[in-house]
Amino acid sequence: MKKDELIRLCRYYKGEAQNPYENGDKAAFWEYERTWVNMMLTEDDTLVRCWDEFSASGLADFEKHDGVPALLKALLYSRFVYWLTGTASEFKTFYKRQYLGQI
Repeated sequence: MKKDELIRLCRYYKGEAQNPYENGDKAAFWEYERTWVNMMLTEDDTLVRCWDEFSASGLADFEKHDGVPALLKALLYSRFVYWLTGTASEFKTFYKRQYLGQI
């Protein structure tokens, strides 16, 4: 995929050079989406490791049809586990509430 196609799949990152969010979850989501786009363009092996962790946690089919690419979800999960030391179940709630703004 091309960069503009990947950016269209993002909720927060729209290709800006600087993060438009000052702090909080939106600022972090912007940064992770920007990182994901760059990793996709360079075929960074880190995404494979993120996917392996995501899948091993039973999340491979999580919110499969929500329009968010699985490798982006895997990266978000990796960062969630790293920063918040949360469980897969806690990630599901965090993802829906904070990232998607659903609950």
